[in-house]
Amino acid sequence: MAKLCFDYDYLLYAAGSMAETRSIIVTHKASGDQWEFPTRTDFWGHWKAKAGGWLAEWNSSRHDDKKRKAEDFDVVDKQEPEPVENAIHTLKQMILAVKEEVGASSHYGYAGRGKSFREDVSTIIKYKGNRDDSLRPVLLDDLRNYLVRHQAAEVITGIEADDAVSVDSHEGWKKWKKTGSDKDKLIVACVDKDYKQCPGHLKYPEQPLCSYGEGLGYLEPKEKGFTGRGRMWLYFQVLAGDKADNYCANSASSLKWGEASAYKALSGCKTDKEALQALVDSYRLLYPSPKKIIGWRGQEIEIDAMYVLQENFTLARMLRARDEKPVVLKDVLDSLKVEY
Repeated sequence: MAKLCFDYDYLLYAAGSMAETRSIIVTHKASGDQWEFPTRTDFWGHWKAKAGGWLAEWNSSRHDDKKRKAEDFDVVDKQEPEPVENAIHTLKQMILAVKEEVGASSHYGYAGRGKSFREDVSTIIKYKGNRDDSLRPVLLDDLRNYLVRHQAAEVITGIEADDAVSVDSHEGWKKWKKTGSDKDKLIVACVDKDYKQCPGHLKYPEQPLCSYGEGLGYLEPKEKGFTGRGRMWLYFQVLAGDKADNYCANSASSLKWGEASAYKALSGCKTDKEALQALVDSYRLLYPSPKKIIGWRGQEIEIDAMYVLQENFTLARMLRARDEKPVVLKDVLDSLKVEY
């Protein structure tokens, strides 16, 4: 029977979030009056305009001099966790359900803690900086400790949990290809789309088990967005960016660019050389000449097309060894005679 490897991070956040009740406490600065709402949307509508919800109802029946604005209020998150035993039970059931579904004989996994090397690599916008203000489940540390004690979890620092899983997935795939035996099959349980870069046997929630080996792979549109596998998926991520991880090709460009633009640039590529040339050409379009900008740390940096391409390539690419050094993209381009 196969062995199962979890990217435990997604289970940790899911179980922790389900085991707590969240709301917001809104305080009117001038009067000190307080209200409790389930969400910010209930209080002020859409996060950008902040002109709907309860606040709009309040203002609708008042004269202009009595109306209130979003900035007139302090908003504080409130989290009320259930007993930790409830969260642990939920986590155990999640693990058991996946294990039974794929028919695994044993399981283990990885959970991340602290920042990864990618934060240090990022200079233009902060890697995962869009998550700085995100709420962490109150019971997150308790659940992580439970996984270490009872569910064969290793806590990962410096790299990300999905990097450690990616390394094992590569190694497991090579071993299984040699023997073809189920006892050598490693199945990865995950939600992160980055794993589509990796060879291996992948189990996404509510999707059938899928497998993909080493190779260029493919890229194709789906009903909403795009999908793919292998190196083509990596190239697409480098060119399309990743809103969840907070990097994008046009992070320091005034040109509009997104997934549709990336797909258009890569869709006709049949080889690594063609795909890499498309990356270079697209970044040249976005950054036709060097320029100086202020990075997220507040320091002035000089960038050009290759600077941004290299940074995003490092941010997007999953590791194949825990101590692996970042790929120097110019070396790869030179080896394939790609013009840059």
